Amino acid sequence: MADDGYDEEIAVLRAARDTLAGFDAEGAGAIRRAGELDAVREELRLCAARLSGDPELKDVLDRLLLTDRALASAQKAGRRHRRMPLTRPLSHMRFAFSLGSSQGGVVWVLSKLTGEPLPESGCPVKPAPEAARDRAPDPSRD
Repeated sequence: MADDGYDEEIAVLRAARDTLAGFDAEGAGAIRRAGELDAVREELRLCAARLSGDPELKDVLDRLLLTDRALASAQKAGRRHRRMPLTRPLSHMRFAFSLGSSQGGVVWVLSKLTGEPLPESGCPVKPAPEAARDRAPDPSRD
């Protein structure tokens, strides 16, 4: 799928990725800028509309739809953050989760359109310490 004339869409997706990364880099204060996600959502919708003519890109369109829903959820968390002070910690969690989901969606679509491999995860699986692996289970805990 790489280089199928989707240069404009790839540029839009890269700009969206960079914008979302700016939210991520800002940390907990980014939730106050949740209203700015409207522009990203609109750009992604236009990108999906331009890509909808290609039947081979159904999985890409599905992922863009999920990304749009994640961004809508992030905006909703931002509104709740302002409106309900007692649930602000939950709003931060919902915002971060939704923002991360949307970032992953944009990166996945970019990898499909450009043919580039997906980046490595930032959370490698840590092996169990050797002492824990060698230790026999405690029979008194049964």
